Amino acid sequence: MSDPQEAHPAFTRTWTTVAAHYTDDKREQLAALFADLQWDAFPGTPSFSVAHLVNIFISTLRTPLPLEIAVSHQLAPYGLIGLHIPYTNGRAKAYVLDQGDTALILASDFWPNPQDTSHPPTILPGSSNL
Repeated sequence: MSDPQEAHPAFTRTWTTVAAHYTDDKREQLAALFADLQWDAFPGTPSFSVAHLVNIFISTLRTPLPLEIAVSHQLAPYGLIGLHIPYTNGRAKAYVLDQGDTALILASDFWPNPQDTSHPPTILPGSSNL
Protein backbone atom coordinates (compact mmCIF):
# COMPACT_ATOMS: atom_id res chain seq x y z
CA MET A 1 0.00 0.00 0.00
CA SER A 2 1.12 3.55 -0.52
CA ASP A 3 2.49 5.84 2.13
CA PRO A 4 -0.36 7.62 3.97
CA GLN A 5 1.20 11.04 3.37
CA GLU A 6 0.95 10.48 -0.37
CA ALA A 7 -2.55 9.02 -0.15
CA HIS A 8 -4.21 11.97 1.58
CA PRO A 9 -3.05 15.50 2.36
CA ALA A 10 -4.82 15.48 5.76
CA PHE A 11 -2.42 12.82 7.09
CA THR A 12 -1.55 13.25 10.78
CA ARG A 13 1.09 11.55 12.94
CA THR A 14 0.64 11.41 16.68
CA TRP A 15 3.57 10.57 18.95
CA THR A 16 2.51 9.00 22.24
CA THR A 17 3.51 10.59 25.53
CA VAL A 18 4.02 7.22 27.24
CA ALA A 19 6.86 6.47 24.80
CA ALA A 20 8.30 9.99 24.76
CA HIS A 21 11.55 8.90 26.46
CA TYR A 22 12.11 6.57 23.46
CA THR A 23 11.02 8.98 20.74
CA ASP A 24 11.63 12.63 21.66
CA ASP A 25 15.19 12.83 20.32
CA LYS A 26 14.72 10.17 17.62
CA ARG A 27 11.57 11.23 15.75
CA GLU A 28 13.29 11.89 12.43
CA GLN A 29 15.10 8.54 12.50
CA LEU A 30 11.93 6.71 13.55
CA ALA A 31 9.87 8.45 10.86
CA ALA A 32 12.40 7.27 8.25
CA LEU A 33 12.22 3.75 9.69
CA PHE A 34 8.40 3.83 9.58
CA ALA A 35 8.54 4.91 5.92
CA ASP A 36 10.87 2.00 5.08
CA LEU A 37 8.71 -0.72 6.64
CA GLN A 38 7.80 -3.59 4.33
CA TRP A 39 4.09 -4.31 4.71
CA ASP A 40 2.59 -7.78 4.24
CA ALA A 41 -1.06 -8.82 4.11
CA PHE A 42 -2.46 -9.86 7.47
CA PRO A 43 -2.71 -12.51 8.79
CA GLY A 44 0.05 -13.94 6.61
CA THR A 45 2.55 -16.01 8.58
CA PRO A 46 3.80 -13.92 11.51
CA SER A 47 5.90 -15.54 14.21
CA PHE A 48 4.11 -16.64 17.37
CA SER A 49 5.39 -13.66 19.38
CA VAL A 50 4.28 -11.16 16.72
CA ALA A 51 0.88 -12.85 16.37
CA HIS A 52 0.51 -12.77 20.16
CA LEU A 53 1.37 -9.06 20.30
CA VAL A 54 -1.14 -8.31 17.52
CA ASN A 55 -3.82 -10.31 19.35
CA ILE A 56 -3.21 -8.36 22.58
CA PHE A 57 -3.20 -5.05 20.67
CA ILE A 58 -6.54 -5.85 19.01
CA SER A 59 -8.23 -7.14 22.16
CA THR A 60 -6.90 -4.43 24.49
CA LEU A 61 -7.57 -1.47 22.20
CA ARG A 62 -10.61 -3.04 20.52
CA THR A 63 -9.37 -2.27 17.02
CA PRO A 64 -10.51 -3.93 13.82
CA LEU A 65 -8.26 -6.61 12.35
CA PRO A 66 -5.28 -5.09 10.55
CA LEU A 67 -5.11 -5.08 6.77
CA GLU A 68 -1.32 -5.34 6.85
CA ILE A 69 1.50 -5.92 9.27
CA ALA A 70 5.16 -4.95 9.16
CA VAL A 71 8.01 -6.29 11.30
CA SER A 72 11.43 -4.69 11.63
CA HIS A 73 14.50 -5.63 13.65
CA GLN A 74 16.26 -2.31 12.98
CA LEU A 75 15.76 -1.34 16.64
CA ALA A 76 17.38 -4.52 18.02
CA PRO A 77 17.29 -5.73 20.71
CA TYR A 78 13.70 -4.48 20.37
CA GLY A 79 11.31 -5.24 17.56
CA LEU A 80 9.14 -2.76 15.70
CA ILE A 81 5.68 -3.90 14.67
CA GLY A 82 3.56 -1.84 12.30
CA LEU A 83 -0.19 -2.39 12.06
CA HIS A 84 -2.27 -0.94 9.21
CA ILE A 85 -5.84 -0.79 10.51
CA PRO A 86 -9.03 0.12 8.62
CA TYR A 87 -11.70 2.24 10.31
CA THR A 88 -15.02 3.40 8.90
CA ASN A 89 -13.76 6.98 8.74
CA GLY A 90 -10.24 6.27 7.44
CA ARG A 91 -7.12 4.22 8.07
CA ALA A 92 -4.50 4.16 10.79
CA LYS A 93 -1.01 2.81 11.12
CA ALA A 94 0.23 2.09 14.62
CA TYR A 95 3.94 1.61 15.32
CA VAL A 96 4.57 -0.63 18.34
CA LEU A 97 7.89 -1.15 20.11
CA ASP A 98 8.11 -4.82 21.12
CA GLN A 99 10.30 -5.06 24.21
CA GLY A 100 9.77 -8.77 24.70
CA ASP A 101 7.77 -8.57 27.92
CA THR A 102 6.00 -5.27 27.20
CA ALA A 103 4.93 -3.29 24.19
CA LEU A 104 4.67 0.47 23.71
CA ILE A 105 2.87 2.34 20.98
CA LEU A 106 5.44 4.82 19.73
CA ALA A 107 3.26 6.68 17.24
CA SER A 108 0.23 6.36 15.03
CA ASP A 109 -0.67 7.75 11.63
CA PHE A 110 -4.19 8.51 10.52
CA TRP A 111 -5.62 9.66 7.27
CA PRO A 112 -9.36 10.08 6.80
CA ASN A 113 -11.39 8.80 3.91
CA PRO A 114 -11.64 11.57 1.30
CA GLN A 115 -15.33 12.09 2.04
CA ASP A 116 -14.86 12.01 5.84
CA THR A 117 -13.36 14.91 7.80
CA SER A 118 -13.99 13.61 11.32
CA HIS A 119 -11.23 13.20 13.86
CA PRO A 120 -8.96 10.14 14.04
CA PRO A 121 -9.87 7.27 16.34
CA THR A 122 -8.26 7.26 19.74
CA ILE A 123 -5.46 4.74 20.13
CA LEU A 124 -4.59 4.49 23.78
CA PRO A 125 -0.83 4.90 24.33
CA GLY A 126 -0.46 2.53 27.26
CA SER A 127 1.97 -0.33 27.62
CA SER A 128 0.82 -3.91 27.61
CA ASN A 129 2.28 -6.93 29.38
CA LEU A 130 2.69 -9.80 26.96
